Amino acid sequence: MVDLDDTQGGTTGEGIHLGAMAGSVDVITRAYAGLRVRGDWLEFRPTLPRELQAVDFTVLYRGQVIEVSIDQDILELEGTSSKAGPVTIHVNGAEYVLKGGQKISVSLKHRASRRPEKALARLRRQSVSDGNEAR
Repeated sequence: MVDLDDTQGGTTGEGIHLGAMAGSVDVITRAYAGLRVRGDWLEFRPTLPRELQAVDFTVLYRGQVIEVSIDQDILELEGTSSKAGPVTIHVNGAEYVLKGGQKISVSLKHRASRRPEKALARLRRQSVSDGNEAR
């Protein structure tokens, strides 16, 4: 996400493209990880494209720092804040409670589809239904 070559004709010196970075983070967290805040819990419905082996990112939710790691077969969540309260997490409809210092691993092998176009279409439908029309 950093300009290494001047492909835009003079913008390299300006550094990063924050809009592009935000869009990339949005696709990874919402489309590929299926991350949503639902009521008092976090929801994950991972759908990585075949071409993407794994993603890792960090989420701060209600004081709990959660390390998220997703590959084609497993979603791993690790709570790293021992002073924060437990967090309820739903993964593909199953409920888990994550505490600081705890790691949860969920098998994703039962998923019917790993096609990213389905995940992106789901994201677009959700954005429209939330009143945030996809661009």
